[in-house]
Formats: sequence, structure tokens, C-alpha cells
Amino acid sequence: MSLQRGDAMDLVEVAKKLFDEGVEVIIGYQGNFNVKPIFAKANEVDKLTFNPLCIYNLTNYLTMEGFVDKVDKIGVVVKGCDSKTILQLLDENAFSRDKIVVIGIPCNGVIDVNKIVEEIGEFREFKDNEFKIKWEGDELVVEVNGKSYKFPKDKILLEKCKVCETPNPVVYDVLVGNLIQQPHRKEEFKAVKEIESLSLEQRWEFWIKEFEKCIRCYACRNVCPLCYCESCVLERLEPEFVRRAVRLDENIAYHLIRAYHLANRCVGCGECERVCPVNLPLSLLNKKVAKEVKDLGFSEFLKPIEVGR
Repeated sequence: MSLQRGDAMDLVEVAKKLFDEGVEVIIGYQGNFNVKPIFAKANEVDKLTFNPLCIYNLTNYLTMEGFVDKVDKIGVVVKGCDSKTILQLLDENAFSRDKIVVIGIPCNGVIDVNKIVEEIGEFREFKDNEFKIKWEGDELVVEVNGKSYKFPKDKILLEKCKVCETPNPVVYDVLVGNLIQQPHRKEEFKAVKEIESLSLEQRWEFWIKEFEKCIRCYACRNVCPLCYCESCVLERLEPEFVRRAVRLDENIAYHLIRAYHLANRCVGCGECERVCPVNLPLSLLNKKVAKEVKDLGFSEFLKPIEVGR
């Protein structure tokens, strides 16, 4: 199935059709400004929405506690970066392709909520019907309580979106909206090269300063859609590869092991960095590993395709 659709209302219409065709639940987004995931049943289809605040990579739920095995057919809403996770999970036989209906949405980028909050205040103070958000060219227009705010796109996009090479889903069964022309993006490894330009001592000092802040909450691992081993080496007691003590040497081991386990697998969704309570530059670490892999001659495994079946 491949349908060309337009906006959030059309997302609802597509979802209704999928429920009629046997999909039991759709993992999507709900809310207007306080966006959060929803496991929508047929009677909740009108709650589904999509806007520049739909940051989360919903594919993480596909590998949680055998969730996919509990239903015959499940739909999931994905942006371009999220859809790369689907391909990687399929490559690893994480679940059967026949059980997943991929609802792809071309994405102009998602925004850094904190930068909007600085201007208009906490989102929780507003009700959904008092808040509207949309792209107008290279500006984001936010309307709250009758007031209109405009933000330059380059100032509020998440950093991952500024280097994104896949604004369109690379795999989908249903397409909501029109495909986006590939925009001009910043160099993917620019931040990595800036770190590499430092001396060895300066680089070590930089990472030591960052890893010292880690509180080992495991949020980065838990939110990662590609960290789904039933027995995680980072928690194993026999043999114990990494102690759970919150100290520098153990923190370094923890993050380096995670980074190596994601080598040539990380899709750059940025969820690890987004949820980190101490703002560790985890995307930078993963990009560094990705660059090393690329420099060794390994090409990216992803090949864009229109329909996944």
C-alpha cells in the first residue's frame, strides 16, 4: 500500500483505513504542544497527530518485551531518521516484516523545545486548543493565546536535523504527505572534525570532563531502539564487564562499550542525547565512531526504497 496524503487530518484517515484492514494498534503521536506517544486503538484514531514537536523515535517500542509478538499486525509512525531503524531491525531479524505496517511521514525537521520555551514560557501552561505550530518556508510559526511568534528554522532545529540526509522515510507502506526535496545540509562530521583538530591531551580533557558528569541512569541505553539485548553486557554480573559504580573509569567503559556496540548500526536519531539528564554529547561520540567506520571503508548499509514489502 502506498497512499499520497497531505496533513495531520489525512494521517487520521490513513489510520482509519489501516484499522479497517486489520491493524490492531498504531504507535504514533498525540497532543499539540505536549506531544507524547500513543498506542492508538481504532476508537482513539482521532488523537493521532504530527507536527514539528514529534521528536521521539517510536521504533523503540517495537523491541520492548516482545510487544510485536502480542499482536497480529501493528502500525508505527516514522520520520525519515526513524525509518532507518526499521531497516536495521529487519536486517537483524528483530521481528517479522509482515507484522509491521510502516506509516512514513516526510519531515522538515523537529525543533529544540527548550529554545521555544525560552521565548514563550513553559508549554504546560497552555491548552492544546490555545496552541498552533506550523512551518512557513524557513520559519516556524507558533501561535499561543492569540499571539504569534516566528523562529528562524536554523535557530531552533535540533542539531541532528541540520545534518540529516533522510528527510523522507527510506522504508514505508503508507506515505502521509508529499516527499520532500533534499535540502542543503551541513557537513555530517563537522563537529567530529572540530574535536579531531584538538591535540590528544585536549581531546582527552574534553571527554573526561563530559564522562565525569554521567550519573549512570541508563536512560541513553533504555531509549535507544537498537539497544534491545535481553541480557545487556552493561548489567551482567557473571562475568562483570562493567561495574555499576558511578565513577570515571566505569563511566568511560560504559559509554565506549555502548558506542562500539552501535558501530555501523546507529541511525543518528539522537534519542540518547535528548534524554540525557546531564546533557552528555552522546551524538558526537556516536558520530565519531561512525566516521571511523566510514574511514575504514565500510559503506552505509541503508538503501532508500519506496515500499517495504
